Amino acid sequence: TGCSYLNQHLLEGFAPQKITTVFGQSGVGKSTYALYLNNKQINKQIPAMRFSLEMPLISEMDRLIAQRLHLPISELYYNEEMDMGIKEEVLHLVEKEREKLENLPYFRYVEEEGLYIKDIEEMIDKAKKEMGVDYMVVTIDLLTMIKDFNVGSDSKAVLYENAMNSLHEMVRRQNIHLVGVVQSKRPSGKVNVNSVDDIERLRPGIE
Repeated sequence: TGCSYLNQHLLEGFAPQKITTVFGQSGVGKSTYALYLNNKQINKQIPAMRFSLEMPLISEMDRLIAQRLHLPISELYYNEEMDMGIKEEVLHLVEKEREKLENLPYFRYVEEEGLYIKDIEEMIDKAKKEMGVDYMVVTIDLLTMIKDFNVGSDSKAVLYENAMNSLHEMVRRQNIHLVGVVQSKRPSGKVNVNSVDDIERLRPGIE
């Protein structure tokens, strides 16, 4: 997976032809965790591809570069209170890191709207050929923003089942491991976390 802690808990790791779901309520850190795994994969030169269907490229790159440079993300933004822009030395580090990310041989980033599973498969196939690999980890955030989950006259349950079946077929054909970020139903009220025990109340239910 790129993460030694996660490796201890997933007996198969990110095995080819399988799907792992990062699942939870809004705002609990799903995207941040998935991006953290991508950063680990970059560092270990594990062939990887990230589809960002929800968040714009610039926001994701800010997060990724801040992670890679071990900087608080606030360092990359204008500070209104202090009337300060990005420090010159930070700007220099960011520019160098951006260039490095653009030229990574084993990582691809896709920011496009309105993608169907067939579009995603074409991009994966092209990226694998460019990298000269047969296997890669593909992260899709958010998975349910793929058009196949939302377009059609069938019920939501049927659309989801058909879309997941198509994804499983694509994952087997492409010999990839798919990490899908999925948002559960939003809670009816605000959940405050003041202790480890409170985290149990954020655990997704069967629905």
